[in-house]
This record gives sequence, structure tokens and C-alpha cells, in this order.
Amino acid sequence: ERVCFMDLATMLSTLSEKRLEILRTLQGQAGITTYKLAQLLGRDYKNVHTDVGLLKDIGLIQVSEDGAG
Repeated sequence: ERVCFMDLATMLSTLSEKRLEILRTLQGQAGITTYKLAQLLGRDYKNVHTDVGLLKDIGLIQVSEDGAG
């Protein structure tokens, strides 16, 4: 599977440093909840939840019904 962006500017705005940090963290800890992810990253839950939702929507992560990624 592939994720495509219309241009570089769109890719860079979508894959911010904070979102890339989420992806790097999930590589080593798949299956953790959004709450636990926020704790690990030292970020506000609401902001992490928003970022996880966007990453899910574009197909970079999968989220289960219980919120685990």
C-alpha cells in the first residue's frame, strides 16, 4: 500500500514533526492506547488524539475499537 500526496508542501504539513514522532513511537510499541501514547510522548491527550485520527484517516496507522494503535 502507498500513501500519496499532491505535492511536497502538503506532505510536509501533514507529516509534521509531532506526527512523525507518533509514527516512530508506534513502530516499537504497536497496540498501545492513545492515552498511553500521549503519556509516552509527554503531550496533551487531545492533541495526540487529533494527530492519531489524521494518521488513521490517511492510512498510516490502524486503530482498534478500544483505541489501541
